[in-house]
Amino acid sequence: MKYILENKYLKVEVNDFGARIVRLINKRSGNDLIMGLDDEDYLKYRHLYIGAAVGRNCNLIVGSKITINNKEYKLYANDGNNQLHGGKDGFSFAKWNADLSDTKVIFSNEFADGLDGYPGNMKAEVIYELKDNALSVTFKAVCDKDSIFNPTIHTYFNMASTDFENVMFKTETDTLAHVDEYNQPLDTVFCVKGTPYDFTEFAPIKKQIEALEKGIDTNFVYETMNYKLLASLKTDTDMVKIYSDLPGLEMYTCNDFNGVKGKDGTVYNFRCGVALEPDFFPNSINFRQYLKPLIKANEETEHRIVYEIK
Repeated sequence: MKYILENKYLKVEVNDFGARIVRLINKRSGNDLIMGLDDEDYLKYRHLYIGAAVGRNCNLIVGSKITINNKEYKLYANDGNNQLHGGKDGFSFAKWNADLSDTKVIFSNEFADGLDGYPGNMKAEVIYELKDNALSVTFKAVCDKDSIFNPTIHTYFNMASTDFENVMFKTETDTLAHVDEYNQPLDTVFCVKGTPYDFTEFAPIKKQIEALEKGIDTNFVYETMNYKLLASLKTDTDMVKIYSDLPGLEMYTCNDFNGVKGKDGTVYNFRCGVALEPDFFPNSINFRQYLKPLIKANEETEHRIVYEIK
């Protein structure tokens, strides 16, 4: 079921399947800034997670294994030997309960101990709220065992561009995670200065990544839990600023899109947009030196993503 939030600045459509965002309309320009699907296509394109809330753990866990309090847990593998975006029964594929008010939708759900391999019974909320010209997305969770909570919204931005040629991007970090030949995260990082990954100043995404055969599918590293500006997108008519307390930002440039049937008859093809997913470092639960997405038993944990629209 869809729900509409609207004020004088923004109009937002969300859906209870996957607690996902479907439309983000800047009323000043009239442009819908994100990619989305019609209801009947959510399962057909489930592997793309378009607009979906992701959890308990977004991104990749290599080997589908985690260790908490010296106990190893084997997770459900849905990406070869790895687990991607929480497994087969995570946040993205659940039908959520919804509580709607004028400017807020609270999606709530429960996830059982052992589901997809994770310890603990988890109660979770995904809260969409309009605040003037910003959309705030707050994730809350409490679990009866020590576990993992690394949520995100898998929002794809095309900025209402049909060819994505004029979309500019800027990050607030110069540090990017290394990946191996299979695009699995490594526990090392590098400085992007002077490389095609360098978006420390506004640059056109599509043109800048022409030299990258596989495009970009890796994580910008901030490694601080304070609320901060992560990145910005802009065109001649619109700008989106992305803020979060989460310490990383996954960037994926739609490298695997080919004839994806989008909302309103739109067709999404190769490099038609960009997914920007605030998160913890991929596989960080298994890397000693990075912040870890641990949630303590019976203690509510909260993370926030904010899209400021101009």
